Amino acid sequence: MSKVAFPITIVDHIDIGLNLEKIQNKLQSYYDEYEDDLYLLHKNKIDYISKFTKIHNDEIYKNINFDFSSINLDSNILKVVLSFKPNRKRLISKYIIDIKNENFKIERISANNFLQPLAFVSDEKFDYRKNERKFKELPDNLFDDDLRSMLKFVSFKIGRYTKKYKFAITAHHTLIFCENGRKSTNSPEGIHQDGMDFIMSAFVINRQNINGAKSIIYANDKKQKIFETILKNDQGIIQSDLNSKL
Repeated sequence: MSKVAFPITIVDHIDIGLNLEKIQNKLQSYYDEYEDDLYLLHKNKIDYISKFTKIHNDEIYKNINFDFSSINLDSNILKVVLSFKPNRKRLISKYIIDIKNENFKIERISANNFLQPLAFVSDEKFDYRKNERKFKELPDNLFDDDLRSMLKFVSFKIGRYTKKYKFAITAHHTLIFCENGRKSTNSPEGIHQDGMDFIMSAFVINRQNINGAKSIIYANDKKQKIFETILKNDQGIIQSDLNSKL
């Protein structure tokens, strides 16, 4: 296996200098601000339908408001599809980071419509991430010192290794939950790349009543596992992504 371009790195709140309990309490008070991820809900419906019939209409993939009753589905299948509920909520924020002589400058900019044209999945399935998606912007009150500390830590970590000191960082603030025994995942695409130079693939703030939820990093062949862990509260993974051997 070729040398990994950037070391897979586990970080925690102590490394970053965060007060985890304070962050947990603050974020919980904003959970109602998070919006349902309707793109993922739509994908879940399509994945279920695909178990029973081949989808020939590309419009179904692209239109999150598609009326599934307009296609010829068995009534029992349609009933299940219409019963699906969102299992992920999210917010988004974007920043320009500039580091000069150890001085850190951060500017928040509009995330606009989010697009991942260089995203990659390990099979030939439709990848909805390549379409434009619009998410609710993070409330200003959550762009706080803790988030700034995390952005600064990640920027310095990558900058010291790559000798690059200007970054555009998009942060996805997600809330994932399970109901009635239905599974949820932070990687509905399966084995994939996000199409970004580097990613913090997860930073867990609060994990409750969850079984499993392994973080697995595969080699370039998408078969060989080279890293596997179950992240605890306060842990995250920083890794290379686009054009890497992962």
